[in-house]
Amino acid sequence: DKNRLMESVITSGYGFEHRLRQAIIEADKDKLYEMLLPNKNISSLSAELGQNIMHRFENKKANSIKNAQIILNTLFRISAENAGLPPIYLHSISDEIAREIDKASDTDSSFRILNLMINSYCDAIKRVNIGSKSYRITRVQKYIISNLNSELKLEDLADVADTSPQHLSRLFRKEC
Repeated sequence: DKNRLMESVITSGYGFEHRLRQAIIEADKDKLYEMLLPNKNISSLSAELGQNIMHRFENKKANSIKNAQIILNTLFRISAENAGLPPIYLHSISDEIAREIDKASDTDSSFRILNLMINSYCDAIKRVNIGSKSYRITRVQKYIISNLNSELKLEDLADVADTSPQHLSRLFRKEC
């Protein structure tokens, strides 16, 4: 059935995006390279990414790589913010990458930009998190601050941290 196939493709795309955002938050360069450039081929930008982003630009093949990189830069920026990266770092990195995307003219530039994106965001996340709280605890702390007037339950906080209540309790005791 065509509708079920379309639903499956859409669901797969959101799953891929979730895994991508998680790899960014964890500053996992290896996972990001594996997901985005499995065959070190910029034209594919991963089969899943191709299915879920590139099809939107089919009539403008010359700009499809740039458009995908703009989308990726946005996903990286939002994910890095969720990892606790301060706005000044976010702006600086995002702005530099946007300028590089604008100047890009060939496949080699595309590889360089994707490398810059992965390395800049991941290195900044690691620098900010060294000696500080993990991304899970940072997310929970932001959630608590944003919801001080609400009833806060361990189960809800564990959902925010994408972990079990028991693991969150151990992390919180260890880091806080």
